[in-house]
Amino acid sequence: MEYRDPQLRRLILHFAVFASVAGCSGCKSEKFGTAPSSSSGSVIWVAPGSAIGQPAVDDTAVYFGTTDHHVIAVRRQTGALRWSATTGGQTPRTLNGQNVILAAGNIVFGDYAIYAFDQATGSMRWVFDPEKQGIAGYAPGAYELRTDGATIYSGSGSGHAYAINAADGSLAWIAPLAVDGHSSVYDPVLDGNTVYVTVRHFTNPITGAVFALDRATGAVEWSHVFSPPTPQTGSGPLDKVVVFGNTIIVSVDDGKIYALDKATGGVQWTAPRLPDATGLDDSRPIILVGTTLVAGSTALELTGYDAATGHLLWQANGGQGSAINSLATDGDVVYVPYNNGALGAFDGETGVRRWIRSAPNGGLFTSYPFAATDAIFAPSTTGLVALKK
Repeated sequence: MEYRDPQLRRLILHFAVFASVAGCSGCKSEKFGTAPSSSSGSVIWVAPGSAIGQPAVDDTAVYFGTTDHHVIAVRRQTGALRWSATTGGQTPRTLNGQNVILAAGNIVFGDYAIYAFDQATGSMRWVFDPEKQGIAGYAPGAYELRTDGATIYSGSGSGHAYAINAADGSLAWIAPLAVDGHSSVYDPVLDGNTVYVTVRHFTNPITGAVFALDRATGAVEWSHVFSPPTPQTGSGPLDKVVVFGNTIIVSVDDGKIYALDKATGGVQWTAPRLPDATGLDDSRPIILVGTTLVAGSTALELTGYDAATGHLLWQANGGQGSAINSLATDGDVVYVPYNNGALGAFDGETGVRRWIRSAPNGGLFTSYPFAATDAIFAPSTTGLVALKK
């Protein structure tokens, strides 16, 4: 098969917004969201291009990837173009990545392989492509990247985790976690001396685990395997883990949310799936807002939990249907890209809706908005949109 990973789930989730609205639980087909009632959520500027993944920002610019394999830098205040560069990827062979990161003076974007561009000029600096460089594995740029500024951490479609030197793209270490031909490693999260990744095995049903890796060497510190509750129900972890205190928190396919001990991987608490979730699985993106864990769902509710105990705090129905795309927060507000293309803002502590709006220029908001101090930078099918906070 072309991608050698027939169920690249994160790609499917990202493009879920392009599917028919009728296919989303509770979606409204007559309109996409409502205009904000105040200046919050109003458009500052739109930078053209079918934006994909979470953008990155510095003091003067915003950097984002596009579905036609470009990385674009625009002025932060106006959206005016500074530079545009291409990875050279050819659809459909390559996959667009899930975020842009800044590391060692480079703008780094995953597009099946991992590409680094000069932050000031957009000239290409290096490419990390295991298949072409005689390194085990493939598709290190298919999922989210993470960095501490000096090292870049990635999963892959081949079941490997990688650490890459940000300055020159050379390999620091490789961890073969699930190289069985039907597994992928997702979305590293850094915490102290540990890197946490999630692994999904594309079996029937889908299963998986969380791995804790030594940040310096990639050695496995512990793993926690999730078993299917029924022979038909998946138990693979979804997206990246959330770190809270002495725990890491992760959602799994059947709709449950688990808090695991950071040191051992032992279960500390479990939040059940939502009672009105339809089907065997429920994709629930999670994010931490203060001490509240906020979760989306294929059902109608956005849900807030006490991150220390897993106790339910609030539920909010934005009236836009399913919300399985990655969430964003500025520490107070959670930003929700709905499957129908609307973007909503909710108080993280109470669940009270601030605003819900549609994308400008007839576009649809997609996954991975970024909440900066001065604005929300939200990818859409017609461009990167800067919104007032």
